[in-house]
Amino acid sequence: MLECSSFPSFYYEKPAPQAFLSMLKNFFEGLIDILYPPVCLLCRESIPSSLKKLQVCPSCQQKMKQNSPPFCKKCSRPLKNPSLGFCKTCERKNLHFDQAWGTCIYNDSMKKLIHLFKYGHKTALRHYFFQCLDDFIGRYRCDMTAFDYIIPVPLHPTRLRERGFNQSELLGQMLAEKYPLALSTDIVKRTRYTTNQARLTKKERWTNTFRAFKIKQPSHVINKNILIVDDLYTTGATSSEIARILKEAGAGRVSLLALAIA
Repeated sequence: MLECSSFPSFYYEKPAPQAFLSMLKNFFEGLIDILYPPVCLLCRESIPSSLKKLQVCPSCQQKMKQNSPPFCKKCSRPLKNPSLGFCKTCERKNLHFDQAWGTCIYNDSMKKLIHLFKYGHKTALRHYFFQCLDDFIGRYRCDMTAFDYIIPVPLHPTRLRERGFNQSELLGQMLAEKYPLALSTDIVKRTRYTTNQARLTKKERWTNTFRAFKIKQPSHVINKNILIVDDLYTTGATSSEIARILKEAGAGRVSLLALAIA
């Protein structure tokens, strides 16, 4: 019998099917990058192939303004005067969630990216948005192990059909994979088709979301700590209403993690 070392130098071992498919995939991805070089969604400048998944070039990433202390103790909105402790909204409103974290400031660059994400079907932006969320969680040591469920803010079935996806669910999926946590899209349902919050005044946003949600499986939330995930925090009306019905159903701690805060 021949030993392995006795095979001639030109002997070639056929790669496993999975390895071959991976090689083929890398070849075609490289070919596509040559024919259609990846560009930044904001400035349209070329992006290095190593960063193409993020779809935002390093220069434009620098234009994103991270949310930084001093924070409002309730909603994490940045405070001009750290001695106040709470922002004006949290002082006036009875917000039902225990705490909210907003990772980035909703400036013009972030506004454009979120619009492309939701209405331009640029769902690959979830990779960059997840990076923003994950960086904030690590920097400020948000304890993700304290939660039992991640619940993305649900869309009404009509709007879900129109858009084709739930942007908050895409972010929630990536968070659930990283930490890991149970992601639930069945516990909270949006039962009333509501006007887009961006088109309403601050006062109208609160009446727009009142009783717009329902708990489908109340037994699943009893004594459970829940993290609501959304793309944007403005008045807190949506997340507060979801937190209210969760707590009425017996949930424990209810917090919010949002990509951006306005």
